[in-house]
Amino acid sequence: MFLRIIRQKLNEESGAVVVLVVFALTALLGATALVVDAGMVYRRNAQLSNAVDAAALAGIQALPADPALAQTLAESYALKNGVSAENLNIEISDNNHEIKVAAKSTVNHLFAQIIGVNSTDVVKSAGAKVGNLSAAAGAVPFSLEAQELVYNEEYVLKSVAGGGQDGEHTGWFGALRLGGNGASNYEKNIKNGYQQEITIGDLLEIENGNMSGPTTLGVNDRIAQCKHTPACTSASFVEACPRLVTIPVVEACSKKTVKVKGFAKFFLERVDGQGNKNNVWGTFVQLHAIGEMTEDGESDYGIYISRLSY
Repeated sequence: MFLRIIRQKLNEESGAVVVLVVFALTALLGATALVVDAGMVYRRNAQLSNAVDAAALAGIQALPADPALAQTLAESYALKNGVSAENLNIEISDNNHEIKVAAKSTVNHLFAQIIGVNSTDVVKSAGAKVGNLSAAAGAVPFSLEAQELVYNEEYVLKSVAGGGQDGEHTGWFGALRLGGNGASNYEKNIKNGYQQEITIGDLLEIENGNMSGPTTLGVNDRIAQCKHTPACTSASFVEACPRLVTIPVVEACSKKTVKVKGFAKFFLERVDGQGNKNNVWGTFVQLHAIGEMTEDGESDYGIYISRLSY
């Protein structure tokens, strides 16, 4: 009698254990399903985020000059990163200074379908903007009067005697005094660039005198520093080529100083003439660079800085 009662109790407890095990397995499977499906969504979210970021940064490299190319580049990068064309949307602002890339992807679930959740839509977007260079290190001691510049046109970066800027500066031929005076300092700044930072709004001293000898030596040395094969030209160059020089764009401020309005990039072509007929020539080029950005449209002289805006 006593043994029969014990066996009955054990059987009753075994049934309870089975029920608990079933509930535990159900909870475990549910948690596993959540982890697996959530992990798939998380992974696709990260992939899509990287894809739209890459597409926006690729497209912005062609702006503001070529919005059609910007569209093509952004689309190409998005497709390479797994975004389908029908789930991609690219918008470029009216002023061609911003691009927005939006993409969608559907993740089909493996386990959540059991509870009626078949899929999740992942939507990501990224924007990039382009602005102008607000500060520069490595500028050469030439300058150009603030004006509308034309790409691929040649400009005189340091003019003949009497050239000046509409006669604003007697004895000024376009050269700047950066970091000290003297012919050796001026020539060094041509060869290597002035290594201190110049910022929009800075006042710079002009370099009195023609400085023909140091100009010729400095420019020819700078041109000779290009060792690329084939040799760089204004139409085809390596972006780190020494012949690409940064020039402050300025406006007259006083008889001894000019004010920096922006920066332009020129491909150094040649120096010709002697004495008071000494000219430095460069071709105006557009370039995207790394540096501090300003969105002031008045400082737009062809050196662009791009970054993700969100």
